[in-house]
Amino acid sequence: MGEIFNKSTDSCRQILKRAKENLGKDKKRFEIDLKVHEKVLQNFLRAIDEGNMEDLIDLLKQDIQMVTEGGGAGLTLKNQRLRALPKPILGKENVSRLILTLLPKIRESVPNFTEDITFANGMPCIITYSGDQPLSLVALETDGEQIRNIYVQTNPEKLKHFKK
Repeated sequence: MGEIFNKSTDSCRQILKRAKENLGKDKKRFEIDLKVHEKVLQNFLRAIDEGNMEDLIDLLKQDIQMVTEGGGAGLTLKNQRLRALPKPILGKENVSRLILTLLPKIRESVPNFTEDITFANGMPCIITYSGDQPLSLVALETDGEQIRNIYVQTNPEKLKHFKK
């Protein structure tokens, strides 16, 4: 097992022991102030809607990561196939540039594109649709002022219960 994870056998045993101890506990890893989180979310959406790179960069932590997961599925826009990214996007400039380049193209090209706010994993998230079909769920992890990480789920199997 240690070879698979590039860790020692003892280290793997300790990780498994800790995981077993924490399974089934109701304790939350972190508390979310929903009002603060929603304010950051609204500022994020406003910066994107306005195409304001500076405001978007200001909302992101320097070491932000944007992680996407699509389960192998993709989206075709104007004869171009879009898939989840194989590696996280790192740094606020790279994340901002990707969002402000890609999102307007998606909004323009996807038929009946809409965005809503929904709750997932105990926090407000952005859900996008093409008609009544969910396209993506975007979760922001914040520190109360800035966005630490962005998680984008585009796997249709994992989004099917969000159908309108």
